[in-house]
Amino acid sequence: MGGVFRMLNLSEDQKPKVEAILNSARARMTDLRNDAALSQKEKRAKLQDDEGDARTNAARVTPGSAAEARTASQDAGSLSASRDPIRPEDAGKERYMTSQAGRLVISVMLAVEDKPTAVEWYKRALGATVLWSLGSVAGLEVGGAAFFLGEPAKNGWASPAKLGITSARVEVFCDDPDALIAHALAAGAKGSIDNLQDHRRPWGIHRQGGFTDPFGHIWLVGDRSPLSSFP
Repeated sequence: MGGVFRMLNLSEDQKPKVEAILNSARARMTDLRNDAALSQKEKRAKLQDDEGDARTNAARVTPGSAAEARTASQDAGSLSASRDPIRPEDAGKERYMTSQAGRLVISVMLAVEDKPTAVEWYKRALGATVLWSLGSVAGLEVGGAAFFLGEPAKNGWASPAKLGITSARVEVFCDDPDALIAHALAAGAKGSIDNLQDHRRPWGIHRQGGFTDPFGHIWLVGDRSPLSSFP
């Protein structure tokens, strides 16, 4: 709770009001979790109502600051699935995280030794646009897919250049893997367009190739076929 108060820069007389709002939202979410008879659709509808109430109430406490109201409501909304343990009766059912778009987003942060140089390379090679750049970290986007760059600071991770090996690879699915790979190679990535192959899979042909960027990260680029469920 203290983190929310610091971000909102609330006065002492405002803190109890915001705390009451968030506690009320948490209590209502607990009631939803305990009501196993409700369908998933009904649960989502009630959760959206709770989040709307939190946004409205937070805005009343701190009038004139829409950004602060969003911070408070997001803190309440994050309690949805992230703190909700999976019950036996819910096994196999859809689980989701609350977000602005109403869906879970998984992304990656790539470790680089020189963030500005890396940002410029991804812009040139992949057509990336910069969402934001703060100190040693930057957010980028390629075709609507966000990813991030960061300079490790002895905080539990390191770049492939430092380790001498990479332990993960970036998987990209697009309409034209040939063109994306060719563009990256032209910008200095390691690899060969000749490595593109048509792989036979149970659902049909999956065309895929790849490259290694100048910072040691392996990228595999293929068509969208693996993104659909099978059978």
